[in-house]
Amino acid sequence: MNVHPLRDEPAGSEIPVPGAQYLGVAVHTDLAIMVGADDAGAVRAGDLFRHDPLVVRGSGEVDGPLPEAAFPVEVAGDVVLESARRVGSEAELRFVNYLGEERDLAFASPGDWMRVDLAGEAQGGAFDAAAARVVGGGMLSIRRAID
Repeated sequence: MNVHPLRDEPAGSEIPVPGAQYLGVAVHTDLAIMVGADDAGAVRAGDLFRHDPLVVRGSGEVDGPLPEAAFPVEVAGDVVLESARRVGSEAELRFVNYLGEERDLAFASPGDWMRVDLAGEAQGGAFDAAAARVVGGGMLSIRRAID
């Protein structure tokens, strides 16, 4: 029974949990962006991901050439690439370690990257991806100029 008259249903537990609801429940989401996929490919992906595919048709030429990638990025291991965006004339990558223990970044990309804080201010000198670690439950942001 819902004891709060302004709460939408369905909602989570009505029992308060200090700090947050459902602490300790791991959630993992896989997303796929399928540029140029045909209808059958979208249906197959929907079946694989067990979710109705969200299909948005572009306004460009059908089967036209795709633009070249600005730079390749390779991420492996337990640290997740959470955000990749353009900030002015720079590219910014934000990584998150959702685990409780410190982990290696396991990141590779050409170019000179620098570590930045959440406000985009530089943190120290050049960024050494080979030695980078992310604390448990922590975030790491890096930027580099786009050629």
